[in-house]
Amino acid sequence: MKKLSKGFTLIRTKLHLNLVDVKGFTLIELLIVIAVIGVLAAAVWTALDPNDKINAANDAKIQSDVGSLGQAEEAYATTKSGFYTDDVAAQTALVSNGDLKQALVPPAGYGSYAFKAPDPACAADAGAGCTKVVVCAPARSKKYNTVANTGVWIYSSSSGKACNIAVAAEPDATARCAGATADSVCP
Repeated sequence: MKKLSKGFTLIRTKLHLNLVDVKGFTLIELLIVIAVIGVLAAAVWTALDPNDKINAANDAKIQSDVGSLGQAEEAYATTKSGFYTDDVAAQTALVSNGDLKQALVPPAGYGSYAFKAPDPACAADAGAGCTKVVVCAPARSKKYNTVANTGVWIYSSSSGKACNIAVAAEPDATARCAGATADSVCP
């Protein structure tokens, strides 16, 4: 019986020592750490700006499509004695002529691609007199837009290149492209 009592006292003493020696975090310390992690997460989320990343991805598609449409316009002009499509049914003409495999569709919310053939002769004879063309689409990411200017991707037959130009800020995609003229050239 004595052995049991001595063992029990020994166990109780060890348990008591373990409880006293155990160190841990207080509730206040844990709350402070959680608050700091929350502030850091908010800062990272703001810096990443997922909406702008989506817009940047859509702008990459716009850039690719504008370049493809410009190349298709050049191929069309090669087979049509140097004349480009008119701006009414440009993609339809490019697809039916075989210069474009299928009509390109811009990302949701971007509106349609704009074809500008500013020559007066172009409108009069349904494309037979179009000697210049600008293919245009708006850019939406912060990289290309400021408060005063709006980015627009263009392909200009005058320079034979696709690039981004800044035009007066307009909320409407068609109005944005109106700032790009047939004489807009890429450096």
